[in-house]
Amino acid sequence: RDERLRKLLIEKDKGKAGEHGGIGTPATRDSIIATLFDRGFLIEKGKNIVSSPQARGFYAALPDQAKFPDMTAIWHEQQRAIAEGKSDAMTFVRGLADYVGREVARVKEQGLAIAIDAPPCPSCSKPLRRIKGSKGYFWSCTGYADGCKFTANDKAGKSELVKAPAPVPSQQHKCQACGAGLVRRPSAKKKGAFWWSCSAYPGCKQTYFDNKGQ
Repeated sequence: RDERLRKLLIEKDKGKAGEHGGIGTPATRDSIIATLFDRGFLIEKGKNIVSSPQARGFYAALPDQAKFPDMTAIWHEQQRAIAEGKSDAMTFVRGLADYVGREVARVKEQGLAIAIDAPPCPSCSKPLRRIKGSKGYFWSCTGYADGCKFTANDKAGKSELVKAPAPVPSQQHKCQACGAGLVRRPSAKKKGAFWWSCSAYPGCKQTYFDNKGQ
């Protein structure tokens, strides 16, 4: 956005074949793109590579300094000053550390508003997350540590979920806290076991043990 910085970016790549003021170098770009795929920020859509909803939400939450290539130009200028003996590496590193420290402090104080666009787990209702496994990407429940083992295949960055019919609350068994019907659910921890939850969830989080369907 700054004309001086635009010229610095172009000057950075002067004489380099195929480079026109972009960010990074051919040596680093491949690993950066691979990391973006690994973290679910880039996905393949047909013959194209596009950003994922997760990436766009993360980008929207970033400060302006991190969104534009201006920072690359500023760093190039500072590194050139080091090469010319007008500055030193420690001054450059301290500047980066100060900037990162200020941003971390800001996020701790103000939070980071990242929209979560992840489908809910059909087993426990917690968000699913996209993970790269040995055979490619798949989706896993974020409630894995709590015992939910639900997984789903990945298709073009989205989970292949078969929408399950909504459970019908029991007319016989009612929640003792709010009076809503209870729903009998399979246990994620023990095969063949069940438990009961209130159908008014998340407004009511009451749960009950199951005793042979009762």
